[in-house]
Amino acid sequence: MPLERGRCLVPDLRAARGWTQQELADKLKPYVSVTPQSLSKYERNVREFPDLVRKACAIVFGVTMDEIYEYEW
Repeated sequence: MPLERGRCLVPDLRAARGWTQQELADKLKPYVSVTPQSLSKYERNVREFPDLVRKACAIVFGVTMDEIYEYEW
């Protein structure tokens, strides 16, 4: 069941760079260990996006943590 709090923006950021989930997972390796399967679950809101992974994504994409996930309040 998808989480109802907002929308993960990682798929948009990846698509803008032409990266696959595997390529993103490889780029995240210096910061965190994450599989493409886990990224898929985070992107689809099936699993909660851990703060450490969000921070690593922000570093890799060169954006703020707020730009990784769009919350609905």
